[in-house]
Amino acid sequence: MTLTLRCENCWKILHERNRIYSCPGCGKEYQKVTQIDNRKVNYICLCDELHLERNGDKVRIAVPFTPMKQLEILMDDYTAILRSADDLCKVQELVQDQSLLPEMEIEFYVSNNPIMLIQHMIEETGHTDEDVENWIGKQRIKKRRENLNEFFQDYLQKKKDNPFGNQTEKNGLKYRTEVSQYVKKYYGEIYSLYEMLYDKRTE
Repeated sequence: MTLTLRCENCWKILHERNRIYSCPGCGKEYQKVTQIDNRKVNYICLCDELHLERNGDKVRIAVPFTPMKQLEILMDDYTAILRSADDLCKVQELVQDQSLLPEMEIEFYVSNNPIMLIQHMIEETGHTDEDVENWIGKQRIKKRRENLNEFFQDYLQKKKDNPFGNQTEKNGLKYRTEVSQYVKKYYGEIYSLYEMLYDKRTE
């Protein structure tokens, strides 16, 4: 099925190239920032790659779950992360203490706590909160700078308060709605931060 979008400014149908939607009538551009392909929830993949590393008799299996996909799925399915974590823990148990297999360690980071996911992105890429604040301060577009600053100050406060529970929180009744609302509110700003941290900016 082809995705058809109409410009509300001039009513022309938007053209898409490399995830950028542009209006041939008025020139406005919009960027598609969703990371998860449209498919049934049961078939959504939050990890795009797998790394194997052998060190003597030990094998390390790294499963790098995409942080933005983890954040994105929180808007619709709070428990998807828990299922992924449980599945990998079961695999870890199956490969332990097998006489014909080398010692194996499965390494992964998953969370349904958006604050911990943002913190993980910053730390994983070797940045600090000060680096992020400096980057925000250098934004030339005033509204963009204001929105990023609002998001990041809120993030810093929530990092102190920890309002969304544990790294893999099972109490969906308590946290599901608030987590979904937080991600929906700041998804644009979080994605911009992700682009900067992982050097994915195209402009």
